[in-house]
Amino acid sequence: MWASKALVTDYSSIATEAAIAGVPVAYFQFDRRMIFGPGHAFDEGWFDYVQHGFGPVFEQSAHLSRWFRAQARNQWRLDEKYADRFEANSATPGREGF
Repeated sequence: MWASKALVTDYSSIATEAAIAGVPVAYFQFDRRMIFGPGHAFDEGWFDYVQHGFGPVFEQSAHLSRWFRAQARNQWRLDEKYADRFEANSATPGREGF
């Protein structure tokens, strides 16, 4: 993870590992409406990826591609919004020792 430029995941908690490492995260949830829709066995629960996640949520690959290009232009820096969100919810603020 430490050598990664960015992480793309769907619903995995691996995003927390990326946030600890200071790696930009994007959630690609192309099936979001189906997963959280009626008749599916999966419940959204307390964690809302848009409000609590460590990166933006995309449902379309074109939007994810734009995010990648923007990240490359920004030298893969973690967006302050998501860094602050991680710090506010972390038991180890500042990531000291990592």
